Amino acid sequence: GYAAIQTSLNCVFACSFCCISAPFGDRKMRYWSPANVASQIGNLVNQYGITNIKIVDEMFCLNRQHVWQICNHLIDMKLGDRLNIWCYGRVDTVKDQQLLNHMRKAGIKDIGIGIESASLRVRNSIEKGKFRDDDILAAVKRVKAAGIHVGANFIFGLPSDTLDSMIETY
Repeated sequence: GYAAIQTSLNCVFACSFCCISAPFGDRKMRYWSPANVASQIGNLVNQYGITNIKIVDEMFCLNRQHVWQICNHLIDMKLGDRLNIWCYGRVDTVKDQQLLNHMRKAGIKDIGIGIESASLRVRNSIEKGKFRDDDILAAVKRVKAAGIHVGANFIFGLPSDTLDSMIETY
C-alpha cells in the first residue's frame, strides 16, 4: 500500500518558475499540528497496513521544529522501523545533520532535493537561491550520511535554459 499526506501548505520562497503560492495570495506557511500528522500516519499503518508514505509538501524540511516534532511522535509510536517515507527538501533546508539523523530514525528513507539544473548560470537566473555545485554536493552527502536516499529533482526548459545547459543537466 501507498498513501500521500500533506503536513503544510504554501512556500516562503519566490522561485521564478513556481506558482505554488498563487492560490494563497501570500507566502505564509500553514501547518497541520505534528500530533495530527503523526495520528494520520498511525491510522494509515494500523488500520490499513500502509507503510509507504509520500509527504507531498514542497517545503517539508523548512521548519526544523515542525519536522522534529513529527519525527518525535513517530518514534514514540514505534513506527520508524516500519515506515518508508519520502519527502522533499531544498539544498538549504537539509543542512542540519542532527535533524536528518532524527528523520531517518522516524522512518524517512528518501528525500527529493530540488536542484533544478546542473548549470550554475541557470540556477542563479531562477531566483531559487545561490547554490553552488559544492553546496549541492555537501547537501547530498549530509542526507546520505544520515542513511537517507537522495532523489535529485531537475527541470528542463527553465527560462534561461539553452540546449547546452539542458545537456549539462542531463
